[in-house]
Amino acid sequence: MPLQLQGSTLAILPLLMTATLASAHLKQGTLFPKGGETVIVGEKVTIAWVQTLGHDGKYDLYLSKNGGSSWSEFGTRWQGPTADGDSVKYTWTVPNSPGATNQLRICQLFAGECTDADHILKSANFTIAPAGSGVVPSAGVTAPSLDFDAASRSLGAAFLLATPGRVTLQAFDPEGRLLATLFDADKSAGSYRLSLFANRLQAMSGQVIFRLAFGAGALTKAVALP
Repeated sequence: MPLQLQGSTLAILPLLMTATLASAHLKQGTLFPKGGETVIVGEKVTIAWVQTLGHDGKYDLYLSKNGGSSWSEFGTRWQGPTADGDSVKYTWTVPNSPGATNQLRICQLFAGECTDADHILKSANFTIAPAGSGVVPSAGVTAPSLDFDAASRSLGAAFLLATPGRVTLQAFDPEGRLLATLFDADKSAGSYRLSLFANRLQAMSGQVIFRLAFGAGALTKAVALP
């Protein structure tokens, strides 16, 4: 859940990579989502970051659908906390913009309207998946499973969380190098089913190892993609 921020949140949340700018005024590396996460259309995601120089705490927030080539503003002069070192959280409803080249840009309104690099945080690419993707509560799950549908290049899974915990779904190459984080969110205790279709899956080829981690449990599945 990421961007899932919070429950179905990719929290945003605990959205979890590196921010691209070196800044003394917005804390480098704290932006979530940072890049690589998957968030779902219609979900509420917590965009989070830390400021180290508060000023009046006003921000503009932007989304790019094309890897940063162009931006559209969705939060204008939003008022956040004002103290140095404050954690800043903005609740964002994920728009209907499926794709794998979405980016976020956060601009602190000081010394220019999103023109001073010292007051900007920017994510790397993250995926927005269609509504109906992601993790949903489900009755009747008795054993964990992880499956890949070659025809649609989608992933499906079922699992139980005995206690609240983190759920991540990642893809690795045969040498163990991380290819993509496809899902990353905190979930409450219960049984769940996951359905995930992401543009990153469409672009993968060769041997891919998918790993689903849920609380204290984990499953892996190796798939040969054309």
